[in-house]
Amino acid sequence: MASMAFSLEAAKEGLDKDGFFDLEDSTTGDDVWEMERRRFPYVSEYGLDFCRKRVLDDMRCRVILDARLHYEIKEGYVIKFEFATDDIIENWPKMMVPALLEQKVASMQSNGIRLNYEVALEAPNT
Repeated sequence: MASMAFSLEAAKEGLDKDGFFDLEDSTTGDDVWEMERRRFPYVSEYGLDFCRKRVLDDMRCRVILDARLHYEIKEGYVIKFEFATDDIIENWPKMMVPALLEQKVASMQSNGIRLNYEVALEAPNT
């Protein structure tokens, strides 16, 4: 397996073009750009798959640091997920999930991680 040498030029280009550079996984930027192109549809099949891949299944994201106090966003957006204990999260508003996505959201939970959601009631047919 050939190793890829670090390229300062590639890192600078990534920072200039994308606003970040990930040495371990160059597909991260592609996934974020695709989410942006789709207008951040978190409560959709695609959005939930993104959340599973880029947060729940990515061990790098499981290290919890609160960086909100360490930088300022001058342009763009932040994709953030918040982790908390049950006593803190019990008063937070729940993410409303359509019934057709209930099974997918439930499958994203584990012994250590639960999602704060509620199944949205379908409007009755009139």
